[in-house]
Amino acid sequence: MGIGIGLGKGDDVRYAVSLDVVGSRLCVIGTSLVGNQSTATSTTIRRTAQSWVDWASALSNGMIQFPVWYDPAVIAGWEPDGAGTTRDFQGLNCGVSGQTALQIYDRRVSILSYKADIYVLDMGTNDISSQTAEYIHNYRHLMATFLSEQGKPVIVLPILARDASVWTEGGTEQLKALEVNRLSRESMRQIPNVYIYDWNNRFVDQDTDFTPRADASIDGTHFSGKSAYWVGKDFGNYISQFITFSDGEMASTNELPVFTGTGGSNTNTTGDVPDGYKFERVSGVTAGVSSVGADYVQLALTTTGAAGESLFYFRTASADTTHTFADEWMMAKCLIETLTASSSVLEIILSFRDRGTAGLTASDGDVKPGANFPPEEFAKLFSTPHNKFVSDSTQYRWRIEVRLDNSVAETVTIKINQPSVKEVEDPIVRYGSIT
Repeated sequence: MGIGIGLGKGDDVRYAVSLDVVGSRLCVIGTSLVGNQSTATSTTIRRTAQSWVDWASALSNGMIQFPVWYDPAVIAGWEPDGAGTTRDFQGLNCGVSGQTALQIYDRRVSILSYKADIYVLDMGTNDISSQTAEYIHNYRHLMATFLSEQGKPVIVLPILARDASVWTEGGTEQLKALEVNRLSRESMRQIPNVYIYDWNNRFVDQDTDFTPRADASIDGTHFSGKSAYWVGKDFGNYISQFITFSDGEMASTNELPVFTGTGGSNTNTTGDVPDGYKFERVSGVTAGVSSVGADYVQLALTTTGAAGESLFYFRTASADTTHTFADEWMMAKCLIETLTASSSVLEIILSFRDRGTAGLTASDGDVKPGANFPPEEFAKLFSTPHNKFVSDSTQYRWRIEVRLDNSVAETVTIKINQPSVKEVEDPIVRYGSIT
């Protein structure tokens, strides 16, 4: 076996943590390996299934807080595509695509505008082709030291492996990345309150020196849905050992109906649906059967091996729901369990749309084409980004979308629990912002 964990053969330091953190707000700093986990435009704000931090949060029932919200402002030093560009969001996702170690280090003071309990640092991957290992390590060490001096724990991530199509196995870039990781192993733990979590443990094929697992990357560099799940699940287990969840959210009423009765409706599907809801097949040929339990809805979706895809919605009985929350911050959540391992599931998405003029659609679960949804059973608390309803908003649209590959013949069983739409505290007040 090679040195696939990315730190050095046999040096697994994931468990080397002995601290007690009151709070669970993670400020994750870095490159596109962080920044691309959230996406936003003038009409959408999304958590994607390629987000390893969001998987960590969702699989821990929301214990880890990693909020984002729409903000189109151009912030100097935070421009992902050059001067004058914007990420279109703010929040504890402090990743900026394409940034070098120096550029990340230059953002160190502005990052302190956010109210974080723990810092997580991804830094140096974009310098591998142009800088020495010592140069890269120096800035990683300086950044970790600076964050440590703020009195909060710092978790440093090693350089993440890249596919052989990007970094030749045994080539200059790969060896340099491994050297940076060796230097981190030797020095980072000498800085007070600094720890190392090696995400390569779940990303790298352990039978290679430093090459990602099959299906780990969509392009040789960035996470697929599968690898984000693998890393997120492992990271969530790692960090949940020593953090104390401190929610403190404002008390508010759930605007969605609870699951009772069987008076809901079907379109191109069969089975019982709870009062106030609808289960429909929007496209495709997959059969869908629903049943209602004590506090859940269960969907059995059977693909036949035919060509194409099928799309299902589980939604409120009326597509749009009237509300009185104009100019307020809102969030949708739902616990969704896959009860069977599956190869046919392409996407499961929680979608929450403000129907006002220029209102946003906030969603959780999107997967880009070819991103590979995790094929095993899981229970995930889907949670949309914070969504501020526009001034003329009077209706919202809530639904769960399930997209399947018909060509895989199987039955997928999905359990839906605890759907909610609630008013939440202004995230700028709760988590801070950069101005």
